[in-house]
Amino acid sequence: MASTSASSGSGKSIFVLIGIAMVALLLTGIITGAIGSSLLGFNSLLPEPGVHLPAQQILGDDAGKTLSDDNTFSVTGFVLTNTILSSLITSGILILIFIIGTSRLKVVPGRMQGFLELIIEALLGFIESVMGAGKGRAILPVIATIFLFVSFNSWIALLPVYQSFGITRFETITLDELNHFEANQEVTEDDLIHLIEERNAAAHPGEEAHHVIERIEIVGDGELTKPLTIEAHRFSGGSEAAIIAAGGEADFKSPGINATFVRPAGTDMNMPLALALVVFMFVEILGIRAHGIGYFGEFFRFGKLLHGKILEGLIDLFVGVLEGISHLVRVVSFTFRLFGNMTAGEILLLISSFLVPFIISIPVYGLELLVGLIQAVIFAGLAIVFASMAVATHGDEDKH
Repeated sequence: MASTSASSGSGKSIFVLIGIAMVALLLTGIITGAIGSSLLGFNSLLPEPGVHLPAQQILGDDAGKTLSDDNTFSVTGFVLTNTILSSLITSGILILIFIIGTSRLKVVPGRMQGFLELIIEALLGFIESVMGAGKGRAILPVIATIFLFVSFNSWIALLPVYQSFGITRFETITLDELNHFEANQEVTEDDLIHLIEERNAAAHPGEEAHHVIERIEIVGDGELTKPLTIEAHRFSGGSEAAIIAAGGEADFKSPGINATFVRPAGTDMNMPLALALVVFMFVEILGIRAHGIGYFGEFFRFGKLLHGKILEGLIDLFVGVLEGISHLVRVVSFTFRLFGNMTAGEILLLISSFLVPFIISIPVYGLELLVGLIQAVIFAGLAIVFASMAVATHGDEDKH
């Protein structure tokens, strides 16, 4: 009785400590986040997030730039981006898991082998529930690969360290250029960006003024002739001392990063598009293998026209065109469904962590775990349905 009471009291103490720690983290997050810091008048713990829809390079002189920037696209050269690296890491880990799990197959499976067999059997049962018993093994490798890649790629990105490291690019501004501003002016980051745009416009007349790099570095080239309060992400080359010597103030701003080394491949439209094209080609090839040249009769319906039935033939021809469009639209729906959900989840995590760090992000992480699974199930499930429709005979379709 005494031991039971002691263990119960110990369990309650642990829950109380966990509750206190969570409340403390919540209050800390509110104070140090964007909302609390703006109300209390100091800088947020985390830098302002920057959302980049295009993938970003992580190697070379252009590291940190997006593929939509100038001079980053090459027809013949290979450009390693953070989303490609994430895909390679995901694929490598999945391959390694299956190599380890199947290296020593046993009649009585161990934990790893049993876990992998459970996944494969569940996927096979899912496929056969749609296509019928004994018909799932032919498409299991493709469906299992798609399901595991989509789900694992979304889950691995939720690891706290996965997107914590990256590349920061700085646009340099000299002390001489700072003389452009008026004495005693508070020069903000926006002012410096405007100065960069003017410089680029002067160097490239006739081109649209724009900037790519939003992190500013003040370098100690030249001489500052007036007191200014300069807000920048980095001061180098004695620039901070030169600004103070001129009677001004160097206001450091947290730089953040331009591009993470790895980023979920689902947030780059190229990956969902590639998977959609794989599924599209896979389904069409299955249909051709099942029905031969007659498979194209679904799209080119000239039979009734050739038999002189003009009205029915035109209707049949129109139905064939609609059928062809429906197959092509699958690529678009596959692509944007996965891309939209993965990108929205990443942005939600980014914003919630910025506004209120720590505790508030935990429910969002749980939601993203569920969303990753659901998207993998939907992508694989639709691929199974389309494959089943492609191999079904016309008699089967009429019966259904």
